[in-house]
Amino acid sequence: MCGPTPTSSTTDVDVVPPTVTTVSSLPDPSTWINRPLYITAGKGVQVSYSDATTAADGATSSLPLGEKIAFETDLFVGIFYLRFKDITAPYANDATKMSSHSAYFDGKKRFYQMVVQGRFKVDDLTFADLCFGDVYDKPFVGVPKGRIMKIYEKFMETLAPGLIMDMTSDHPTILMLVGCAQTLRADVEGDEPTDFDALVDHTESIGDFGTKRRKKLSNPKTARKYDVDPGKVYTFECYDHTMDFANYKQVVMLGHKIDMLQTLNGQSLALGMYKRDSTNVFKFPIWNEGLVVAAAEEENTKK
Repeated sequence: MCGPTPTSSTTDVDVVPPTVTTVSSLPDPSTWINRPLYITAGKGVQVSYSDATTAADGATSSLPLGEKIAFETDLFVGIFYLRFKDITAPYANDATKMSSHSAYFDGKKRFYQMVVQGRFKVDDLTFADLCFGDVYDKPFVGVPKGRIMKIYEKFMETLAPGLIMDMTSDHPTILMLVGCAQTLRADVEGDEPTDFDALVDHTESIGDFGTKRRKKLSNPKTARKYDVDPGKVYTFECYDHTMDFANYKQVVMLGHKIDMLQTLNGQSLALGMYKRDSTNVFKFPIWNEGLVVAAAEEENTKK
């Protein structure tokens, strides 16, 4: 369908990094192939992939960039593909790959590209049930609480009806319906795209949206009318020009940048999919070296 499943890898090198849940469990940044980033699979995500550039790093290796990573969870089976602007370290010895990676971002403002392709393993989902985003284990630091923030959250949810934004609770949540993906495809198995450089929508088997697919499927009232077919191969492409993972900064209104190293309270950013009830479909945490530095500085102040 879309590459080997995690339980039946046909590759020469099968490297499965451990799940990383805290800064203290990260390997030394000097070993990170995507430095200053370390990408790993979240809890319950089985992965399998092959890349000669990771072999020397063994089990401590970060997930590679620009490679189709087979993965499986209780709710989904398929592949995960990720590229970051200005981070081509894994391809230092492969000019062709490095050129291809860099060329993708030429003329584009986006900081990253994520592609998820595969099948859902249950048959009771609609497009109103599935979201991209993350649910955090610890509260954010420095986020203003009170009436002003609540007004802002409600305002944002009004602009985007499918948005769930809770920045001030003990478990901050930021989720948006998967219909907001820049590209969405539903293909018969075997017809799904294999080249992720220039993906285009293919939604005829889902519904007739004209030019308003994102607007319609981002609204829960509309999205719940469209079922997710476990027999189809779905391709979701997401990219963004506001979240700079390499520097761990979020660009907001008027170009202002929020330092996520401070805000996240020692947690990682992540690219993930959830059900609207916060059940995790899959999650790929993306750690920044700055989190390791900040944790070391905090530890030193306690001594």
